[in-house]
Amino acid sequence: MEDFTNWLPIEFEKSNSDYKVRWMHVGDKSFTKPFFYDSIQSLRHQNRPTKLTNLNALEHTHCSSTLPPTAFIFHTSRCGSTLMSQMLSQSQKHLVFSEPMIVDCVLKYHLNNEPNNVKIIRNVIKALGQRRNLAEKMFIKLDSWHISRIPLLRQAFPDTPFYLLYRSPLEILKSHQKQRGIQMVPGLVSLEELNLDNPRYHPADLDHYCLLVLKSFFLDALRYINDIKLINYTQLPNILWEAILPELDIELDTNELDDLRKRSSTHSKQQYSPFNGDQFDKEITLSEKATKTLNELSILYEKLCLQKSSVF
Repeated sequence: MEDFTNWLPIEFEKSNSDYKVRWMHVGDKSFTKPFFYDSIQSLRHQNRPTKLTNLNALEHTHCSSTLPPTAFIFHTSRCGSTLMSQMLSQSQKHLVFSEPMIVDCVLKYHLNNEPNNVKIIRNVIKALGQRRNLAEKMFIKLDSWHISRIPLLRQAFPDTPFYLLYRSPLEILKSHQKQRGIQMVPGLVSLEELNLDNPRYHPADLDHYCLLVLKSFFLDALRYINDIKLINYTQLPNILWEAILPELDIELDTNELDDLRKRSSTHSKQQYSPFNGDQFDKEITLSEKATKTLNELSILYEKLCLQKSSVF
């Protein structure tokens, strides 16, 4: 059995009709950047060695010691999940992966109804969870379009807490108006991944498309409400140290808590830029169809706010 200690799976690559796993030797690298991709890119610039294996290598690799996932973090986009993962990453006791490409690859692979999906996702998470440095806990933040994959992940990890962050849909829309995420641009993320069935929108009406995507996210959140614990954007950042860490039986010392709180005062994606709240235009103009979808979303948002599965 080949020793894969300090090698992490980073993505799938398609070779003819088969999928291969691309691995990278990361050593004792701590993944503290806002996104997994950013950390991998910095390692690529260091010419870290990589290798390609078959999928079954995920099952037959040997790693010295691994951490089970402490929690999975889902989100509806632009609602504080990156900030939450960045705060968690301030402690050396935490191994935090923010939107790892390999997990997205596995969940895309799941769309093909391939066998052994549960086994594959378990093995990927196990390989990511190799114990490094002082790490005692592992957190995985997913992409926003992974809410629809909660049943697969719950089957793979029946006892792991799933947190879902959400926010006022109007505020999410205003954030995407300033800088569109890839999931809000038609064609960049497939309709199947977004769990959208033949959405009807004008190609030039990006706001309406964004709201249709959000509606899918919110409907999925309500559909799987019994599997998740809700966190409203308005509860951040205090809810992390007041409720979530105690709920997970995580104790941080004074210095770690200070670092965590300091990180909460800066921009989630730009660590050294102070954050004073999002600056949005008070009034926006939407098409009639977009307005109708926003009104429907507002009702779904209120339903989420009333759920007893919220974290207090």
